[in-house]
Amino acid sequence: MKSGEVRNGFPDPVPLESLDGNFRVEPKMLEDNLMFGSPSQVIDKLGKYQEIGVDAFIYYASMGLGMEQQRRSLQLFIENVMPAFNNRKS
Repeated sequence: MKSGEVRNGFPDPVPLESLDGNFRVEPKMLEDNLMFGSPSQVIDKLGKYQEIGVDAFIYYASMGLGMEQQRRSLQLFIENVMPAFNNRKS
């Protein structure tokens, strides 16, 4: 579902009401599938992807976060999430 044009790398604004009924932006779907939450929640979410054969994850934390929040997020990911997958079998 296309909702606008992209010009010089910037998308046209999309009115929120035009997203009604679009499953890709339903809060429950986003909460279940986007990698945010406590380390244990992220481990559970990544584990579900691993179970279906996904073996790579691109970590990207700068979506509107300040530098200190990005550092804390990355530190939590490195110290708490990554070790859970060191010896995990798919």
